[in-house]
Amino acid sequence: LEVGDGVFEVLSTSGDTHLGGDDFDK
Repeated sequence: LEVGDGVFEVLSTSGDTHLGGDDFDK
């Protein structure tokens, strides 16, 4: 379960960063 949780966390963070970057670019 720990491994899965970590992977999910990384994906979530990546998505958040992408959204923030897009906003900043605009």
